[in-house]
Amino acid sequence: MSWLHDQKLRWHRYFLRKALKDRTENRYSLPYEQISSVGIFFDATDLDERESVLAYADRLKKDGKQVALLGYFDNQIENPNYTFPHFNKKDLDWSLRPQKKEVAAFIQQPLDLLILAFPHSHFLAEFIGALSPAHIRLGPVSDQVNSYDIMIDSGSEKAVRAFLEQADQLLKKRIKTHEATGI
Repeated sequence: MSWLHDQKLRWHRYFLRKALKDRTENRYSLPYEQISSVGIFFDATDLDERESVLAYADRLKKDGKQVALLGYFDNQIENPNYTFPHFNKKDLDWSLRPQKKEVAAFIQQPLDLLILAFPHSHFLAEFIGALSPAHIRLGPVSDQVNSYDIMIDSGSEKAVRAFLEQADQLLKKRIKTHEATGI
C-alpha cells in the first residue's frame, strides 16, 4: 500500500466513525426460515467469484428469499449491462467512500440479513456493513467490530465460494428457532 492510500483509508475510517456516532442499533437474530430479505455485497471483478455469488443468490431465491445484490469492480467496467447494481473505483470519493446512488439505496434497504461476501477484510465491505440497518450483518473477520454481527474466518481460503459455503452452514445451523424445554 502506498502512503497516499494509507492516508485515504485513515480519512475513510474517520468519516465512518463520525457517521456511526448518531446511529441507533436495531439488531436481532432471526431463524433462517424467517429471514425474508437478503442483501449481498460482493467483489464482482473476477468472473468465477461473480458466478459463485450469483449462483448463491439463485439458491436463496429458490428458498423463498428476496435478494438484493451490489457488486464492486476493482477495475474499469468493460460491460456496463450487468443484471445487478454495481460500482467501481471511479465511483469513490477522495476518502474512499462510494458516491453512487445505487450504493446509498443498497445501504438504506431494511434487510433481514446482509452478507458481505468477501473472504477477507475489505474497507468497502466494512463501510457498507457498518452503515446498513440490516438486522444481521455477516462478513469476514475484521477489527472493525461495528461492521458485522457475525464474522467468518476463511483462513487462507481466498475463494468467495468457500466463504459462502461457511456462511450458509452457519446460518442454517446457528440461527435456529428455540423451543422451550420440557421439565
